[in-house]
Amino acid sequence: MKFTTTLILILFAYSQLMLSKNFEQHDNLNLQDSVNLKNSTILVTAPSNYASRFEHFIKKENGTPLLMPTIETICNPQSEKLDQLFKHPDQYDYVVLPSRKAIQCFMAELERNKVAGKTFTSIKYCAIGKDIDYLKEQYDKEVAFIPEEPSPSGITESLNKIKNIDKKRVTVIAPEVIGITEPNTIPRFLKNLDTCGLNVIKVEGYVTRAIDSSKYPERLKQIRQGEIDVIAFTSTAEIEALIKMLGGVHWLNQNTIACFGPYTAANAKELGVEVDFTGRNFHSFEEFVDGIKKFLYK
Repeated sequence: MKFTTTLILILFAYSQLMLSKNFEQHDNLNLQDSVNLKNSTILVTAPSNYASRFEHFIKKENGTPLLMPTIETICNPQSEKLDQLFKHPDQYDYVVLPSRKAIQCFMAELERNKVAGKTFTSIKYCAIGKDIDYLKEQYDKEVAFIPEEPSPSGITESLNKIKNIDKKRVTVIAPEVIGITEPNTIPRFLKNLDTCGLNVIKVEGYVTRAIDSSKYPERLKQIRQGEIDVIAFTSTAEIEALIKMLGGVHWLNQNTIACFGPYTAANAKELGVEVDFTGRNFHSFEEFVDGIKKFLYK
């Protein structure tokens, strides 16, 4: 009788323990599902043409996006090298479009130049990440390959695997940078392509420039007072421009800093920024926002 009573008590205690664990797991799951980015302010410094997509995914997670583009990008049809590209498209084998703005500006010029457009059928396009889908969906253009890593380095690795790639002619549509230091991403990319034995030409197909700080008195005040939950950077140019607006990097370092990927994070650290979160799956804004959410509520 005593044995039976003891066994019943043991089983009851075990069931209560398991029930408690289940409730704890359930509560943790509910916490992850319900918190999202609610009541979290995310400062978006990306150019306005990118910011809307970023803003969408922040709102989707119930966060509050604060838009503050620190740089702007505009097309640059005055580039002499771009003119030469459209006049002699047969002289090029690959056109690398390393950003969405590069795609938009190049395709706008291609549309304006109908004659060149007809002779561009032999050129192979290169893009990265979600821009590959964008190139296909918006302009009906296929890419020569899909890099394993969605970065300029991924393009270099893919090109280097192609048979007899040396001496092929590659044009990189890059920005002309005004008012800030040119990030090392494109120069490093060009150097790596050159190391592969390619004939590389940099064409300034659009302009990246800093925005005047007088446009954001309230936002700058919020940053200096540490009132923002996360400042999210997607490029080095955005970081440098914001540091100049603030008058020093120390104002940034009293806030939580998130960088889209390891390249941006590495450059941020070189500028003296203390990076708190670096996106690992840097394929899209959706994954970046998801990473920020998990970082805040881990």
